[in-house]
Amino acid sequence: MPPGVNPVGKDAYDRGPQVCGSCALQGGRTMAGYFKLVDAHDDGFRVKLTAPDGTLVAVSTFYASKEEAIAGIELIREIAGTGPVVDHSRVESPEQEELLYGLQAMPGRSGGARREA
Repeated sequence: MPPGVNPVGKDAYDRGPQVCGSCALQGGRTMAGYFKLVDAHDDGFRVKLTAPDGTLVAVSTFYASKEEAIAGIELIREIAGTGPVVDHSRVESPEQEELLYGLQAMPGRSGGARREA
């Protein structure tokens, strides 16, 4: 393969979730979701966080280079795994308030949830 050619191909992630039978990290399971690196206006990049069914979950800020975008992905991964939920929204019902604070008890989460005005 010539240098600089991506062996996966540009639209590998456009096909949605893939099963990786030989991938040790995925253990042959369907991916949990993925980061899609896309071109942005003004010759930059953005990162799209996509659910396994292809639903767009989040879009990053503008990155001027691929290196910055990759660093952004690493930061998102770290924050998503450990960051707390800080609620700045209005309270709509006691049940919804309980759902938010139920995030504190999720296994593997150290951040918890808190309400800030």
